[in-house]
Amino acid sequence: MRPTDLPEPGAIVDDFLLVERLGQGAFADVWLARQASLQRMVALKISADEGHEPATLAQLDHPHVVRVFDQRAVAGRDWRLLYMEVVPGGTLDDVIARVRAHAPGDRDGGLLLGAIDEALARRNERPPADSLVRRELAALDWPRTVARLGAELADALHHAHGEGVLHRDVKPANVLLAANGVPKLADFNIAYAETVADAPPEETLGGSVAYMAPEQVRALSPFHDDEAAQMDGRADLYALGVLLVELLTGELPWPERTPPRDGDWRPFVEQLLDDRRQAARPTLPAGTPPSLVRAISAALAYEPRDRPADGATLARRLRLALHPEVERLVEQADRGWPGLVRRNPTTALLAAIALPSVVLGTLNVLYNLRAVIEKDPAWGSFQQQVGLVNAVAYAFGLGLLAWLARPFARAVRADIAGQAVAPGDVATALDLPRRAACVVLPLWVLGGLAFPVWRSLEGGDVSGAAWSHFVVSNTLFGVLAATGAFFNAATVIVVGALAPVLAPPRPVPWPDAAAKRLQRRAQVCFGASVAVPFVSVVANTFMPHDEQAVYLVLGLLGVVAFGLAWLLHDLVRRTLEALRRATADEAGGGR
Repeated sequence: MRPTDLPEPGAIVDDFLLVERLGQGAFADVWLARQASLQRMVALKISADEGHEPATLAQLDHPHVVRVFDQRAVAGRDWRLLYMEVVPGGTLDDVIARVRAHAPGDRDGGLLLGAIDEALARRNERPPADSLVRRELAALDWPRTVARLGAELADALHHAHGEGVLHRDVKPANVLLAANGVPKLADFNIAYAETVADAPPEETLGGSVAYMAPEQVRALSPFHDDEAAQMDGRADLYALGVLLVELLTGELPWPERTPPRDGDWRPFVEQLLDDRRQAARPTLPAGTPPSLVRAISAALAYEPRDRPADGATLARRLRLALHPEVERLVEQADRGWPGLVRRNPTTALLAAIALPSVVLGTLNVLYNLRAVIEKDPAWGSFQQQVGLVNAVAYAFGLGLLAWLARPFARAVRADIAGQAVAPGDVATALDLPRRAACVVLPLWVLGGLAFPVWRSLEGGDVSGAAWSHFVVSNTLFGVLAATGAFFNAATVIVVGALAPVLAPPRPVPWPDAAAKRLQRRAQVCFGASVAVPFVSVVANTFMPHDEQAVYLVLGLLGVVAFGLAWLLHDLVRRTLEALRRATADEAGGGR
């Protein structure tokens, strides 16, 4: 109940000089006041000395919840004073008014900042001169501004719910805005805290009808059996979903409903519930990021069990909209070549690793035929040797790689099936490109040794030039094949298969150490691809004139491989960086 005989501006109440009324509600007045003992400005809430809001708020310490300093009762009055930090940028009600006044194409992060600056000007305050948050908001379009605000509020609700506190009145008027654009959840007047003694959930059950979850409507209705004690944090997430629709479009997801005057409440309650059944798939503006549409739709699910399990899950879904490049990876996961990779992870990985070796192996055989075999007819069994050596090398290499790829395939299949993905499998998968290179290069070098060794075992005479031809050419071709295997494997794994696993809202922790190792090794492999053309040019100067063309071709192949390595290296680097930023935003819970 709102207290009576409230003071006017300029009055002194206890330790506080009342400067300006900031808000007036059914339960309390909120004032801008100066606390004399500490010489600081506070937001002073004057309410009747009842309820449990101070004890509730005392449990909360979060950057997106209004910070409460303390409370006290007024001697001789049935008043309670709750003094809090001043949040001077107005409320989301002010922002929604501006949304309604602007066409969808004219809305962006500047609209939010404009509402804040207008509120600051009313208090003769200026915006902060240098604010990273404001610069970031100014660069966002409107849907992503809404997604950011929603994620930060979902974080606040997750914190409150973790402390056993349900807000139960999430609405635009109860979201205050700091001068730098940070939203702060306020007004826990009808909140329920399970840790507060003598505070049964039904005691303060209420809220704003326009934002109520279905179970909250039913709990207030005499025509349904739902009880307040059955409600949990998902009712707050529902209200946040309603708020986000209104913030995004300027309108609630259903028409305003006027309570009946004749006392017949049953049709009114059933209409409210029917509105909520139909709003599970709200109509949102064209161009709204798909991840934001899905996040809001999930929050507005009619049944609590179909909503995100907690505020952190909803925040992850909302933050995905802030990273378009990551969102594209997730959206394309089941289409095109990424979809093919995810449906056949082991086959796709082995094919990607083997492809450079097949192409370069063909060229290497042609080189050896020209440089050695055609000059010495005694190498008559060379073709048989090629077939046997390659059959053994490919069978061993692919078999070993298939065995090493088991954790990778397990992670992808678990993700597709909606099962938990083991973080260890993800970290092992990110190490597969290195393992692929470590398998491919030794096999190439051993293959180069196999031919002259075979010839020697047959009793043939192998010249030093022949040894050098086989060893040097196979090593150079092997370096190209190994770098190709590394970058192909990294692309298949990171871009084609694991991006949806690592992107929010998936619960797999970001494998920071494994990702950094992959990036470092990519730099090494990229350097190796750069080295091959230079080594080929140097080797070319020491070769007989009639063989120089071969190393010239090898140098040109090295240039092509360098270009492909650069493209794939950049693709993997950008993907990892985008995923890291998205995960860092999620872990940081906003600013």
